[in-house]
Formats: sequence, structure tokens, C-alpha cells
Amino acid sequence: MLLEDKIAVIAGDAYSVGQATALLFMREGAKVVLIDDQAGSPQSTSLQISAQEVPFVHADVTDSAQVQAAAQACERRLATV
Repeated sequence: MLLEDKIAVIAGDAYSVGQATALLFMREGAKVVLIDDQAGSPQSTSLQISAQEVPFVHADVTDSAQVQAAAQACERRLATV
């Protein structure tokens, strides 16, 4: 597994590129945190790999305050980012 013991923060999970990236990184062993401003998006990716718990953070990456809050949420959930 190429990404074992790595942490990846994937923004834009609601769209095809972000979703494909998240799925690939998870398959390669990364711990993934999904960030998106679309409320329903975490289910679209995280349910495709049901064996792994995938944290989701609701944030608009064009808003620096939301990005900072998302980074803090990631640190709380994974202990390090």
C-alpha cells in the first residue's frame, strides 16, 4: 500500500475528481478526511468503502476561517494533520 500511515485531506468530495481521489487514497491505505461544502457529500464516498470510518468536515474552502476550522477539526479527529 503506497499511502499506508499517511493522512490525506480531500476537498471537493461531492465532485467526481475529489471523490475519485478520496477512494484511490483510501484503497492505498491513507487515512482520509473529506471536506466539502455540500451537506450530502460524505455519504457518496464514505459508503463506497464501508470498512473504513471516514471523517467528514463541512467547510467552504474559499473561506479562510472555514478552512482554519476544518484543519482544527481534522486534528481533533485524527490527532495529527
